[in-house]
Amino acid sequence: MAFIELKNIKKSYLLGDTQVHALRGINLKLNKGEFTALIGPSGAGKSTLLHILGTIDEPSEGEFLLDSKNILTLNENEKSAIRNKKIGFIFQAFHLIPVLNVFENVELPLLVSSDLSREERAARVIQALQDVGLKDYIKHPPNKLSGGQRQRVAIARALVTQPDFILADEPTANLDSDTTHKIVNLLIDLNKKKHVTFLFCTHDEKLMNQVHRHIRIQDGVVFDDTLVKT
Repeated sequence: MAFIELKNIKKSYLLGDTQVHALRGINLKLNKGEFTALIGPSGAGKSTLLHILGTIDEPSEGEFLLDSKNILTLNENEKSAIRNKKIGFIFQAFHLIPVLNVFENVELPLLVSSDLSREERAARVIQALQDVGLKDYIKHPPNKLSGGQRQRVAIARALVTQPDFILADEPTANLDSDTTHKIVNLLIDLNKKKHVTFLFCTHDEKLMNQVHRHIRIQDGVVFDDTLVKT
């Protein structure tokens, strides 16, 4: 059974007096542990689809099953709990909080988990930073880090809740080619070791060449779904 299944997902919204059809009927299945690229031109519906998969937005029509649970029937508190425990997010712009150090930025998603002690939170943060090679930078503020290091902090923050699924929106877009290569290798290694399901929105050829599957979206529909490697 698929870990994630989308059935006829549609999303429309008003832009002034114009009805915009961002998604026109997406049918998609993702299995656990897959390393997948979501590809398409600007305006194809990629970001809208990521927001729906991340439970940040809701479709106008369709079904969204996560671990066989219909996400669209849940209330906001239940969705928030799933977002916090099952889904990690990696953004193009890092979104680190400048007044917090590396440790505090990574710890942030855990502060809403009342079932974790301070010691348990600290252990998770240290492990996540060790996984991305930044254990020695826990007290550094973001402005003392390189772009690649900031992205590693963002990856650690996505990992710290021990999610089943990580959504990444152009995670290498702001990085130079050498740093991109290192980040791509890191993500591949984490996928293999942690068995986390990754879905990337990307135009980066280096990343596209390493993923297991290409899902191409255009005009709000999937027009190609290709298994690249197993």
